Amino acid sequence: TTAMTAKRQKIGVLEEKPQEEVKLKLYHGTSWNRALSILRDGFIESSDGLLGRGVYLAREDKARRFAANRTRHGGLEGGLVTVLAFYKSAKFVKSDDKVWLQEGYDACRADTTTSSPNMEWCIASREQCQVIAVEKIPIDEYGAPLELVPTSDILDVYLLDDMPVYKRPEYPCGLDENKTILTAGRILQIRYPLPDNGAYPFIYVNDKALRFWPLADNSGWIINDTNNNSSLHFLSENKLIITNISNQSMKLLSCPVLSNNQNGAKFNPGETAIVNASYLTRSVGNEIIHFYLFDDGSGWLSHADTASSIKVEVYDKDAEIQVRKRLAEIESEKIKLEEVIGIYDTRRKNEARRASEIQEFKARQAEIAEAKRRAEEEAMREAARKKAAAEKAARIEQKRAARGRYHVFFLVGGDHVDDSFDETTTCVATNGESTILLFEHADWAWTSGLPKSLRNKLNGRSRNLPKPTYVALGTEDRYYIRFANGHAQWVGPSSLTKAIKKTSTKVISSFAFGETYETYFIVFTDGWWRYDGDIPEGLVDLIVERNRRADLKQVTLGPDGEWFLEARNGRKWWGGVSDHCAKRIRRIRNRITFLDFGSDDAWYCRYA
Repeated sequence: TTAMTAKRQKIGVLEEKPQEEVKLKLYHGTSWNRALSILRDGFIESSDGLLGRGVYLAREDKARRFAANRTRHGGLEGGLVTVLAFYKSAKFVKSDDKVWLQEGYDACRADTTTSSPNMEWCIASREQCQVIAVEKIPIDEYGAPLELVPTSDILDVYLLDDMPVYKRPEYPCGLDENKTILTAGRILQIRYPLPDNGAYPFIYVNDKALRFWPLADNSGWIINDTNNNSSLHFLSENKLIITNISNQSMKLLSCPVLSNNQNGAKFNPGETAIVNASYLTRSVGNEIIHFYLFDDGSGWLSHADTASSIKVEVYDKDAEIQVRKRLAEIESEKIKLEEVIGIYDTRRKNEARRASEIQEFKARQAEIAEAKRRAEEEAMREAARKKAAAEKAARIEQKRAARGRYHVFFLVGGDHVDDSFDETTTCVATNGESTILLFEHADWAWTSGLPKSLRNKLNGRSRNLPKPTYVALGTEDRYYIRFANGHAQWVGPSSLTKAIKKTSTKVISSFAFGETYETYFIVFTDGWWRYDGDIPEGLVDLIVERNRRADLKQVTLGPDGEWFLEARNGRKWWGGVSDHCAKRIRRIRNRITFLDFGSDDAWYCRYA
């Protein structure tokens, strides 16, 4: 047995597995007008910041505080933007970082920054941010609680809301019965950070995160909802100043009041309040905040020194009564006029809001309709792609079944033929001395003994050249080969060349070389045929018997008078074959798809 002189050619492609995309629901706090602009046009990346260029996002609680704080965005109403952020490679840092973009990341998360103790995200591109919804947020007229970076282990805390205290520090997360309520307006000392791990302990109760703060004297714990940061107000210094002053009337230019019953109430400018002889002062950032206790103990006034919101005046009770009476009359007239104006203004605002809502609704419906149309078109395209792929696969499967998935043979080099053959084999030809196989993906293989001129055409053939699609072999180095561009080459008698050129408008379906050098048989795709030379008598008789019908599909010849014929209706005949061949193919006679012959009684049969 001779060795295989060529191998089937295959191409391998090495692909780098892409990183999986991470989706994260985050929030952005801004004014209502800017929130609507973001919903309509998308984000605009910040040119700079503590995390560099990008879109800045945070958790919901922080974003809500930003949206409620007019001093941060300057709007009349706040807006909370809900965002679905996408990233593949994020950098996680403890504080400020402006080099992550240059390092190849597409997102950065900082545990804190130098301007905030809260977690913050920066997304590299607006294309990574999908706006899910926007929500209108009422403005906090008195400003959001200040975010302070603690500078001491023990800090003062001012209570804006009534808060529970749990008396058992060794049982910090237990909601036990032994608790009391601290009223708003008190100042307590808490320990920060925790001694054991430096973290704020918190648990989830009914989907709410509850945070526990230890008191400095270890007498218990304060608990508050982490989504309600207004309940605790940190003061940056542990300082208390008591100044003895006589009871004074305070004329208010503008000032909020923090009371037990009305957190965040505000006195109108010009009103007068009486405070007692002491007040508390706290340093917060660069401002000094004063807390004045009312005579009746109902609450505190607060102001910054720089705001000059409280002015001390001598109090004249009778004059004050007359002024208040006149002011009440003016106020009554003003209220009546404002009622009329208010009705008209409310109606106008309602109409404008309704028109805006209708416009937004129509725009949203148009977006939904457009998205639905695109989805339907994509679904149709995908269905068409799948259908085309399925039809292509079915056609390939049909061709493979028609060619036959099995073979039986008596050949020189048969082991190599058997190793190379599979269902992708499109063509097999033998002359007894050599066998050649062609495959679906433009590959080929052969055994030794192939005609030298044919071997030279195929050996090392460039992949840029058309690949062979059909081949036939004969003895005496005769062959016929056709390529994918329709061009063919052959070695045979001169009469063969004339016959091929004379029938150049027809497409050859099968080609066979016979016993003598001058013998050949050509079948065309339309069923017509042409032959010359010493054709086996049995084949000629069959053609005459069938009235020379032009309905042939294929014909093969052998060097010792063997022949095989298949008509287009699927019927097959053969003759002149060796006893060995006849015995082997008798059991599969109705399944034969191809039969070829070579010298020294060699033969090859393919069947379904």
